[in-house]
Amino acid sequence: MKRTRNRSAEGREKSRKAISEWNARRAEMPRCGARRKSDGEPCQNIGMANGRCRLHGGKTPKGEGWRKPQWPATGSAERREVKLRNKLNMLEVRREKRDQKLAQMSPEERQQWQERWGGDVMRPGSAEERQCQ
Repeated sequence: MKRTRNRSAEGREKSRKAISEWNARRAEMPRCGARRKSDGEPCQNIGMANGRCRLHGGKTPKGEGWRKPQWPATGSAERREVKLRNKLNMLEVRREKRDQKLAQMSPEERQQWQERWGGDVMRPGSAEERQCQ
């Protein structure tokens, strides 16, 4: 069954007003400072705190632990717990999908997969550090 939105005149007017307010705020937001590869013109996406949009590096974590999960430092403990629970659920779903995919593979395909993805290639650190582990 397809869910439908409120299609009354009042609902449509409320939606139009919300979109108009968003567009007015959006026009005043700072833009990304990157140049587009296609034509060299400035990117027109909304910039984040570091002056770049999500496509040009705005969401890339910085510093030594860039590949570690970024948990919110602010907000309630409940919010942080919900984020952690969602992340763990997502990892569990991925694991289940991977296990299903492996179960359907032939032994030769599974061996190729193991050589490609199951070895040291996915562990962080230098080659020497991986050899010591």
